[in-house]
Amino acid sequence: KGSRSQRILQEVLPGFQGAAQCDGYQAYEKLDNTKGVITIGCWVHVRRKFEQSLNNDPVRANYALAQIKKLYDVERYATQANCSFDQIKVLR
Repeated sequence: KGSRSQRILQEVLPGFQGAAQCDGYQAYEKLDNTKGVITIGCWVHVRRKFEQSLNNDPVRANYALAQIKKLYDVERYATQANCSFDQIKVLR
């Protein structure tokens, strides 16, 4: 409905249980306290924070970015090789 408000979240996901990937937007905080729901972040948003910290702590930021790149490389390979879910689990 063109809105990211908490009200829309409650309408779309009543009784939802499972993993919900979100970008940390404040409206999703309600999910953090919902029994049976685990919120997981997005690597793009995590990566961005490490890019922003390059000037502050370049050694650790570059290390983290290199590790994230390895994850991206695995996902790219799995997609290009048309791997099954079980094959992707092994690669990861």
